[in-house]
Amino acid sequence: MADREIGDLTNNLSAPNGAAPKSDNNSDYPTLKDEASEIGNFARTAFSCLVQWYCFFFTFSFAALGFYVPLLDKPYIKDGPLGYVVPFSFILMNSISLIALRVLHFYILDRKNRFIEIQDYVGGKYRSPFPYHVWNTILKLMSTSFFVSIFLWGYLIYLRITP
Repeated sequence: MADREIGDLTNNLSAPNGAAPKSDNNSDYPTLKDEASEIGNFARTAFSCLVQWYCFFFTFSFAALGFYVPLLDKPYIKDGPLGYVVPFSFILMNSISLIALRVLHFYILDRKNRFIEIQDYVGGKYRSPFPYHVWNTILKLMSTSFFVSIFLWGYLIYLRITP
């Protein structure tokens, strides 16, 4: 699917004038290196934006948690709908964040597989600059922290329910 958008290495139509690709793998090396570079640049940009978004949103979530906890004894929180609306909205936003992290995980996995495909095609002469294991570990840590945030907001709902 996504490989067809950026060029399928096994597709004969990707060669000029519909000719079959040359048997010499080195002839496509500059093109594949450019493709790999573009994929890497886009993935780095997407990951960088995710980290910036994560830092802002996670800080906002815990700042709101710190602001909200002392207000639990106030009557407009204890008896009003704000006691449920605020925690449920943060649980929803953190759940959406988990989905976004999962989508990026699958994108990074797809790009890693594409780099492996390019490396196999060129005969091992191209080393991928794609730090899949590092990025995957960071995504797992981000997901874990959002689970912690969801648990804490859920615990506030539990405190609201219990007398």
